[in-house]
Amino acid sequence: MEQAQEFVEKARAWSGPNAFRLLRYLASRPDALSAPTPDCPPCGVRLIAGGHGENVGLVACADCGRTNPLPTYDGPEGRLCRGCSSRRLAVPCARCGKLTKAAARRPDGRIYQVCKEKESGSRKECGSCRRMMIPTRHLPAGTYRCQTCAPKKLQTCCRCGRRRRANALTADRPVCGTCYASPARRYGICEQVAPIRMRAKGEAPDICYRCYVRPEKLCTVCGRIRRGHHIDHGNGPFHCDGCVPREARKRQLHMCALCGQERKVGVFWPVGPVCPLCYRTALTQPVSCTMCGRQRILVSRTPDGGRSPTSGPITAHPASNPLTSCRDAAVPAAPCSPR
Repeated sequence: MEQAQEFVEKARAWSGPNAFRLLRYLASRPDALSAPTPDCPPCGVRLIAGGHGENVGLVACADCGRTNPLPTYDGPEGRLCRGCSSRRLAVPCARCGKLTKAAARRPDGRIYQVCKEKESGSRKECGSCRRMMIPTRHLPAGTYRCQTCAPKKLQTCCRCGRRRRANALTADRPVCGTCYASPARRYGICEQVAPIRMRAKGEAPDICYRCYVRPEKLCTVCGRIRRGHHIDHGNGPFHCDGCVPREARKRQLHMCALCGQERKVGVFWPVGPVCPLCYRTALTQPVSCTMCGRQRILVSRTPDGGRSPTSGPITAHPASNPLTSCRDAAVPAAPCSPR
């Protein structure tokens, strides 16, 4: 009895409304633990996920049917995993038109996370590295931390015993990235045990890397229907296998707008292509903008060619006309209001 109470307390269902939800669910189904249904309450999902023997089954997602990750989100037909819940909530972005989960509401409509991060004022100075980055963690002192400098959640690995970031939460306990290995299983096409490339969806089985065949799409460069992939980590236009290296060579070398040397491009700013060395210098040491007076990362020049009132690493470049205005001043749609 004490062990059962411990399991229910870990699922946060020993008292309060969760206790009544779990009691109603268990009373309505004799096989609620051995064959759970997608309409299981969240506390029941947490209780079953704790692993209490072979007679206890796992709750499957109402859309994809997977049991990992846990289906803890509400859906019209039952519990949904995080990926299926995001697809259900996907709406067209009001700015880029991409069909995805909205991250914010604006007067022109809902926008998703990437468009939200492109807005003026979305970047703040990190209290650790002093760079203008997207804030990931808000500290009690009123400062911010970027994703790189934010403190990571550490857990004790059940295999090596070290406190590290968990790569997976198994039935035994958290497992770090060094100790974790994907469970071996046999795939539906070649009937071999191999690493997975595409998970099963609907009637299609799991596909390994050897059996996976990329779909044919219209290449945005040559206009032919060929096999390829979407550039920019899957978010950019589709390029076939023949056009990907050719387009990469075109973007390989450019004249840097800051140092004036022909180098590989790190980023394209309003002032022009910027090499990785000048890009890192601009990020790590922002200077005052001549239009708004704030300490910002300068990415453009003012129309009158004015010079920055403060000296810094950016003004030390051999370019004849250094950067003087920040990103807000460089975008005409959202001008930087002078103070």
